Amino acid sequence: MTARFAHVSPELILAGAFAILLVYAYPGYTSSDSAVQLTQARTHQYSDGHPPLMAALWTVVELAVTGPLGMLLIQGSLFLLGTYWILRRHVGARAAAIAAGAILLFPPVLGTMAVIWKDSQMAAFLVAGFALLGSPSRRRRWLGVAAIAVATGLRHNAAVATLPILLVMYAGRPGQRRLARLAVATAIWIGATGAALGTNRLLTQVHEHAWHYSVGPADLVGILANTRKHYTDDDVRQILEGTPLVPKEHFQAHAKHIYDPQLWWFVVNGDQRMFDWPSTEDQRAALSRAWETLVLAHPGAYVLHRFRVFRAMIELGPIANPNVTTAVWEHHLTVSQTDDAEPRSALQRAIGAILRGFATYTPIDRPYIYLVLSLCFLPIARRYRDAFALLASGVLYELTYLPFSPSAEFRYSHWMIAATVLAAVILVVHRARQSRTPA
Repeated sequence: MTARFAHVSPELILAGAFAILLVYAYPGYTSSDSAVQLTQARTHQYSDGHPPLMAALWTVVELAVTGPLGMLLIQGSLFLLGTYWILRRHVGARAAAIAAGAILLFPPVLGTMAVIWKDSQMAAFLVAGFALLGSPSRRRRWLGVAAIAVATGLRHNAAVATLPILLVMYAGRPGQRRLARLAVATAIWIGATGAALGTNRLLTQVHEHAWHYSVGPADLVGILANTRKHYTDDDVRQILEGTPLVPKEHFQAHAKHIYDPQLWWFVVNGDQRMFDWPSTEDQRAALSRAWETLVLAHPGAYVLHRFRVFRAMIELGPIANPNVTTAVWEHHLTVSQTDDAEPRSALQRAIGAILRGFATYTPIDRPYIYLVLSLCFLPIARRYRDAFALLASGVLYELTYLPFSPSAEFRYSHWMIAATVLAAVILVVHRARQSRTPA
């Protein structure tokens, strides 16, 4: 049996890993964000609450496959093959296939990759682009730049993740000086970023002003809840003048009552909300003025609030509401956003139970572990271009959430976790080779 398995082809190993993804996720789990983007894909009415490039991509995919399956096939195959191509530069084909399949099925990676999210799509295009950038073929390298540009357009903060990849992985011309190579790589990054942002701007038909209904109001509540200064109702009313403020009195006490660094949603929704959703330019301008006033007046409270949100996101310490930070999302939502619109099979429920078990009873789904590992690996990885670029990309991307994360969602850490695991495999391979090399 073992001898037979030893001769299984790399292609069959990759196909087996991909089949497990499909068995678990078919036809692709979706959340309310996914449902919104699917609606936009079908109506061709793109908004910038989510980068419209993903909805536009989904529009094209639906010409061939209706529903989430087509997007699942794209993100799963690009991630798996890209990981395989990267590892193939360091180990043999069969070992690369086994490692790539294991990374795809690693619970913290699989849990997010099974869901049709911009996070999963971004990771897939990043890995594919990364793999192509290391190709000896110039045409493939430019395809890699194109994939990097697509990845940049799939998340508002993705450009931070692509910068170290292009700076490190761009090979340049033979004999080209390092400074010149970095200058060209920077120019390529600017071009790819500009193309991605420009495409999103051209596609956008509805401007949602997402900061003004998520991060901005949540920061206002966070500062009022964390500052030591006592504000009278008249003080708060003056600062928040013109904002869609809901309570009539006891503003600071109300902010402290509803404050939850894990979740912004109830700041602008529900009976206990602090604000209504801003619907006019004047209301959005008032929220911006109030945010600037409170941040400048209480920078310590602002920093403390942002640290608490980030700490909850990377799960550093006890988690008050595990449902917010869950690493395992297993719902099929239709465009009407009905939970479990398509029931899961018994096998899907069984695999999901295994993933939830890992998330509940082991620490492997805690993002802070991968952040610490990445920071520890970076000095070691300086000699290994692939590993260093992956680690730098993951760390910088994760740190963008320190000032900008609206909630403590696990999927925000997905790219850092995937990059860390892939880089760790590369480092282990090279360390093992060094240990076998005679001194």
